[in-house]
Amino acid sequence: MIEIRKSSLIDAQFIDCSQISGADPFTEASFCFTLLDGEERLAVLGGTIQVEGCYRLFLLLPIGSKAKPLMYTKAAKSILAQASKISSEIRRIECTVRDDFQSGKDWANVLGFVEEGLLHDYDPKDSQDHLIYYLPKEIWNKGIN
Repeated sequence: MIEIRKSSLIDAQFIDCSQISGADPFTEASFCFTLLDGEERLAVLGGTIQVEGCYRLFLLLPIGSKAKPLMYTKAAKSILAQASKISSEIRRIECTVRDDFQSGKDWANVLGFVEEGLLHDYDPKDSQDHLIYYLPKEIWNKGIN
């Protein structure tokens, strides 16, 4: 059984934040959850506000451990289905994926994200293109009664 708990700063030592440029997801995220299998940290899933009501989703994996995509995908779907309970201000959930990162694009599709377009020269480290995706409201709005 996967445990989902609010992330704490102690989780940062187990997670590779090197792909995040200029932001510390553990202190700057609007929401941030650690996904655990027993004592093993599987991933950190969170979101940052881009503009009012628009959240950019991120997933960070642990340093040097074997990924368990099925487990963290199920947990991510569960969190996303309840996103409207995280904040009543959410009106849009989006993510970006490097255009050359096929497994990331596949994962976005599995979660239900829909591709919107190409962000040219987007990556701050090497100017690689990213694709931007949005999550249709009927997927994340399930938490509203």
